[in-house]
Amino acid sequence: MTATEAGSSGFAVIDLGAGWREPDQHLDEPRQWRTRSFALAVAVALTAALGGAVANRPGVTEFARVTLDTDVHDGRYSIVGDVVLVPDRGNLSAYELRDGSRRWRVPAVGLVSPPFVTPTAEADVVVLEQAEADAGVQTRVVDLADGATLWRSSVAVASVDDVAVEYAVMPNPEEIAGGAPLPPADLRVFDLRSGQVRWRLRGDAVAVDLAARTGWAISATGAVTGYDLRDGQVRRTGVLRLPEGRVYAATAADGVLALGIAQGDSRVEEHFETATFEAIDQSSPLWARTDCGPSWCALAAKPGGEEADPVVVDRADGRVRYRLPANSHGTPSAAGLLVFTSDLDQSARSGLAVLQDPVTGRVLHDLAGWTRPDLQPYPPIFLTREVGPAGAGRLQIARLTPDGLRPLTELPFRVRGCAFAEHALVCLHDGNQLTFWRLRG
Repeated sequence: MTATEAGSSGFAVIDLGAGWREPDQHLDEPRQWRTRSFALAVAVALTAALGGAVANRPGVTEFARVTLDTDVHDGRYSIVGDVVLVPDRGNLSAYELRDGSRRWRVPAVGLVSPPFVTPTAEADVVVLEQAEADAGVQTRVVDLADGATLWRSSVAVASVDDVAVEYAVMPNPEEIAGGAPLPPADLRVFDLRSGQVRWRLRGDAVAVDLAARTGWAISATGAVTGYDLRDGQVRRTGVLRLPEGRVYAATAADGVLALGIAQGDSRVEEHFETATFEAIDQSSPLWARTDCGPSWCALAAKPGGEEADPVVVDRADGRVRYRLPANSHGTPSAAGLLVFTSDLDQSARSGLAVLQDPVTGRVLHDLAGWTRPDLQPYPPIFLTREVGPAGAGRLQIARLTPDGLRPLTELPFRVRGCAFAEHALVCLHDGNQLTFWRLRG
């Protein structure tokens, strides 16, 4: 199952980070969380802009091209708001998505993850992680308008709306097994533009649900409080019925509060509904679930401890609506439920199988051969597939719409990857060419 990152505004926040981990990772990572590498050392020169040589094809219009000094193989670039961010030999450049002109260029040595931005226009910043020789990994917040550094911190943060939250530190196994009292959690919540601390999330254990804009504080006795992540105001209070043992960690996502509990030399994981604070039985498909539009995508346990089946579950009553193919997961889209099949050697976007009605499970479209590009808004709105000889084919692009899959164009050359916005894309091709296209339709 995919992990969902917020992106309702259409900003292409490209999978949110290489080497970047979700702050609400489950305790032993039972969910599938995506990470990405970020290494792009290039020098950039703008060679064509609007009004220059233009290549038109059905569905797209080329309007700019950037020539990179180096043949880039594994690099990443990002569409963030109305700019394309490209790291180049110790610098970070921002190019206007409307015409390909360079907005700014700033030193950015040691980038360890792709730049990303809060998925709203409130803060209008880029959050960078940089490895510095004498200080380790540093967080740097840059103004998207002019590249100016707004503030720095020695802690890693995750951002949503106009705040940034520092990551919780997991106790090491020796501390957990030793039985000694664990230090209480104390997370700072920063104003994303100023870097000032707005409030602090404190508890014996704490969890942050970015999508729900909620911070959770849990006491050793099971008292739980939910806070508005943006201003620290109390939203909910209640009590969790905890088993024997002591809480050492917590995470929250998709309406589930997951607690790590140490019981002597063993550790167990307990799940609770954030809506009711009721415990979720481990045999329930609601134990491990992710957003699938009108339903949950989940895993239904089998008798005897066999590997669980992926299923689609009704949000209202928790009943299984239908089953998905083995080793598959679903992702919601405007056209329906995208169902992927994958194995441990494939990325989450590989092996796209079918488009299904999210309510009934009826197959709407066979999508064999199509993949879901990482570098696009979420929920996904584009699919791509390669046609022609393996390793030398061309890229077809289609848009996901409420009426189904609508083909847009076929690019005239072999591309190594594209980043998408709602009405534009940027593709890397021919070794060192970064071409800007305007999408029609």
